[in-house]
Amino acid sequence: MPTHKAVAATGLDTIAEVDLLTPSPGAGEVLVEMKYAAFSPVDAYQVDNGFLLRDSDYPHVLGFAGAGIVHEVGEGVEGLKGGDRVCFP
Repeated sequence: MPTHKAVAATGLDTIAEVDLLTPSPGAGEVLVEMKYAAFSPVDAYQVDNGFLLRDSDYPHVLGFAGAGIVHEVGEGVEGLKGGDRVCFP
């Protein structure tokens, strides 16, 4: 299975670049090659205070708002195809 890089909280008050397995999208899911990611105040609060995180939640990937290019779509996805540019909150 291929891997990708992600920015993640790896512990309380610690951020690092990590390598993660890249799953294929399931039904109703879209795999996006991220070009830009945004961190929200909630991301910062999670890093600084462990907000809503348990020890078993690390590494916790940050920055779910962003923009990129659709790489692959799962079964049942309509209106998107590989190569489409997308942004999401």
